[in-house]
Amino acid sequence: MTTVTVSDTALTHLRFTPNAHWETLFSVMLLARAEGPSRYAYRSWARAATAALGRGEGAQFRDWVATWPEARLPRFLLFTDIPANGDTRPAVQRIAALDPQEVRERLRQEYGTAVPSAFRCFERDPAGALRRFCAGLHDYWECALAGMWPQIAGAVEAEVGFRARTLVGSGVDGLLSSLHTRIHWRRPLLKADTGTDAEELRCSSGLVVVPLHFACERVLVAGSEAGTVHVAYQCGHSPSPGPSPLDTPGDVGHRRLALLLGRSRAAVAQCLMAPTTTTALAGRLALSPSTVSEHLSVLVTARLAVRRRSSNQVFYELSANGRALVSRFSDGIPGGRGE
Repeated sequence: MTTVTVSDTALTHLRFTPNAHWETLFSVMLLARAEGPSRYAYRSWARAATAALGRGEGAQFRDWVATWPEARLPRFLLFTDIPANGDTRPAVQRIAALDPQEVRERLRQEYGTAVPSAFRCFERDPAGALRRFCAGLHDYWECALAGMWPQIAGAVEAEVGFRARTLVGSGVDGLLSSLHTRIHWRRPLLKADTGTDAEELRCSSGLVVVPLHFACERVLVAGSEAGTVHVAYQCGHSPSPGPSPLDTPGDVGHRRLALLLGRSRAAVAQCLMAPTTTTALAGRLALSPSTVSEHLSVLVTARLAVRRRSSNQVFYELSANGRALVSRFSDGIPGGRGE
């Protein structure tokens, strides 16, 4: 759990920004894990990315990431001031310019004497490890992500628009309180379940929120010496880069949920882990808006989903009961076991 004390000054400088570097890292973490390509929302992309990577440096980078403990990247490689554009070269240049001795020192600061085996190469030969990291990261980006960046950017823009309307309608407290189920806000404390050891940060100059297409259920918090804190979470308006859940009959968890709710309604429920609109769901599932609206009404009536209005749009997402149900029966989303 990471706890961030956020000053009033930082709240007045709250902003949203995409981050191609973090997007790249989260996507390779997803692809490197056995459960990543099985998620219905990423299945098509995972197949295409794997084929494009072949056996090149990007594939070797993915295989290296697979050995990382819980896909945890050393913090000295998480730059928070990379330009928010669709290009990983600025990050590669910054990483390549790191001083080898500084890398050793920061590795010891973060891990002490218990440096994970996957990262000991940064201790033994930091210059060589940095070259390997940069070459793999760049090749991975070119093969797996560069071609779909416009789609990712569009998803992030939709998310930023939705959050901006929430900010106007509900204020900063309403915005931060509804950001993600693993992010809890009670002024002045922002607590994020990042899956790491307890950490305390102070946010004094600015809070930056980073919506990511490939975050899944992960949340990332990173601070800077200047007092700015970046908080990354799953973008709720990411268009599925894979097939519709309706096209995944081999998904055991989906079939079992479909037995309970019906095939189409189960697919709608699986798409409500983050706020979305009737129109977006209809496009994603290739269903008519009226059909989707009917399914949403049933889910709301059953208290499995909630309806929220923001400006002139209505957004739907699973309630706590809905999340528990879908997670229990579906192996296609984070937390599901398909038992």
